[in-house]
Amino acid sequence: MNADHVVVGFNKEEAQTFPDNYADYLKCFNTCFIFSTATHVRVQSYTLKMNKAEIVNLGKLLNVDFRELWACYFVGNKICGECESCQRFLRALISEGVDL
Repeated sequence: MNADHVVVGFNKEEAQTFPDNYADYLKCFNTCFIFSTATHVRVQSYTLKMNKAEIVNLGKLLNVDFRELWACYFVGNKICGECESCQRFLRALISEGVDL
């Protein structure tokens, strides 16, 4: 793909439960990529210090189509709505008045 950046949606809310949402995890990822990729691809997260409601509000300002986002930890045609990540995503949408 010749990508030089991968953007992920790590956030402080999920960092409380999932260790792969911490800044240290992101830093380790990038260190590994220095050694493991020819292009030294970087992983970035612009939402690392935000909670889900803050992310939804930013998305509203940017006219994001929330149906295009993938919060789920599982593969499928649509988000499962059952995993913790989906439940947090859906709660944030509801609390901020966003319908899918």
